[in-house]
Amino acid sequence: MKRAEVTEKILSAKRMKELTWEEIAKKIGGASKILITAACMGQMKMTREQATKAGKLFGLGKEEVLLLQEVLRISPDVPPRYPDRMRPPRGIRAHGERQDIAALTRRLGLHAVYIPSMRNGRLFTSDAREDRGNAILSTWPLDDVRALELPFGQQRHVAVTARIAAAGVPPLRVMSVHLDPSGHRTAEAAALAAYVRDLTPSDETLVIGGDLNTWFGRREQALHLLTNVIPEENCGHEKTNSWPWRLQAPLGWWRGRLDYLFSTLAADEMRACTTLPEQFGSDHRPVIMTIEVSDR
Repeated sequence: MKRAEVTEKILSAKRMKELTWEEIAKKIGGASKILITAACMGQMKMTREQATKAGKLFGLGKEEVLLLQEVLRISPDVPPRYPDRMRPPRGIRAHGERQDIAALTRRLGLHAVYIPSMRNGRLFTSDAREDRGNAILSTWPLDDVRALELPFGQQRHVAVTARIAAAGVPPLRVMSVHLDPSGHRTAEAAALAAYVRDLTPSDETLVIGGDLNTWFGRREQALHLLTNVIPEENCGHEKTNSWPWRLQAPLGWWRGRLDYLFSTLAADEMRACTTLPEQFGSDHRPVIMTIEVSDR
């Protein structure tokens, strides 16, 4: 049995019993609604106690309860940690107050999926370490969540994709991705392109957004591999990164555009894409695309 089959069974039971995610989270307990939802969708694992309660709630068998305690993995050949010969990247400390993704989505009332990739650095104490990963935040519900582990290089990277489920909105799948800052991003992009080629049915629009770490801009093979399978949206050509001045010399002030949006939207679909000048406390500028849809 595959973990995705358990997710389908959970969603079916949720519909038949007319349960909300708030009700499910209360019955399973031990974590927030966001984390329980993510665990039910297969992107996080449950504790034994949570899995047992979920099994009773959704009518799951023994194997299905065990699968709830595992994390969905699409590419089994990716190692779960750094090889012994490699050292984790240095930690990145944020300046100023910030909220983690669970707190942010609760405060804004959003739907969210999050796929952790690695611990954020080796310099922090174990209690202070943070996850690094990819997330999708949405004002509409998300379903059919998938995690895609990319080929392992100097860092572990996992893309996340989910389908937006909203009445009146055409079938839409979104993907968030972050490629390796080392030369290994070309291999990651090749794997991602192969996945995208087989992913999108003809009746489902796909939108991909991410930091490709294309330090040499549009000359990079990583970008070409993706544009061969999904068109790039015209969101500008200026740099999207803006490092502090003390890092401009060692990291290169001449670095090219790093952040992109791609989509399979039809040419006649009305949309606008731009790169905002404001950074909102980040070292990257946001890339925004607005798509016009019919009234719901």
